[in-house]
Amino acid sequence: MQIKIRVVTNAKKERILRVREHLSRASGTTRDNPYEYKVYVSTPPEKGKANERVVELVAEFFKTSKRDICISSGLKSKDKTIVIDL
Repeated sequence: MQIKIRVVTNAKKERILRVREHLSRASGTTRDNPYEYKVYVSTPPEKGKANERVVELVAEFFKTSKRDICISSGLKSKDKTIVIDL
C-alpha cells in the first residue's frame, strides 16, 4: 500500500489525521489535497529524527512493524510518499 503524507514537525501533540478535502479560504470551495494523511511529530527535522518518528507513528497507526514501513520519496521534504507492506 502506498500513501502520501504531509509532516508537521515540532508539534505539541503527536498524532495522525486523515485528510480528505481542504477548504480554500480565498474561494470558499473545496479542493483535493495532494496528501492523504497529516502526521504531527514532536521531534525537530534534524539528522533524520523526524523521519524516524514518522515511521514509528505510521507503524503504530497501521498496526504493523517499523520494518514494513519505507519512505520512498521526500526524505528531506514535508511531503512524503510512504510504502507499507501489509
